[in-house]
Amino acid sequence: TSAAPVVQGNPAAAKQPDIGRHRTPRWLAEKRQLIFEGAVIIELKRDAPILDAILLAFQKAFWVPTIPNPLAKLDSGNAMTSVHNAVNSLNNHQQVQRIHFSASKRGITWQPVAAKRQSRRASGKRPLPTGRRRSRRNASARPTGKRSAKRHPK
Repeated sequence: TSAAPVVQGNPAAAKQPDIGRHRTPRWLAEKRQLIFEGAVIIELKRDAPILDAILLAFQKAFWVPTIPNPLAKLDSGNAMTSVHNAVNSLNNHQQVQRIHFSASKRGITWQPVAAKRQSRRASGKRPLPTGRRRSRRNASARPTGKRSAKRHPK
């Protein structure tokens, strides 16, 4: 028989996973922080029961890649919309983009992303509107054609 290793004089600490640079996230419900690869990537400052429920469900399932929708118990027709909004919030409010969440009828999925990719919010830029791309056209260029020639005689 062998005893569990004692970590810094605390036998209970040996059972808890280390917060270091692991490839599995950790939801600290009491601090409302999501930690991944040794960094706090999400810190909830406001009451967000849906986000809490999703992150707690992942933590209880030991961060398997996909969990069933924890809001499926709700009989509301807006449950799927709520899940999609929550997933978008989890993706868009990361201090550094390290995890990508997605939702479907099968459940909610997470996967790590490259550490170099930084969220627009964390970089100080406003998020782009959904479905739009930033125009590359030079706004100072004059339009050409017959109409512009009439307005701007040479």
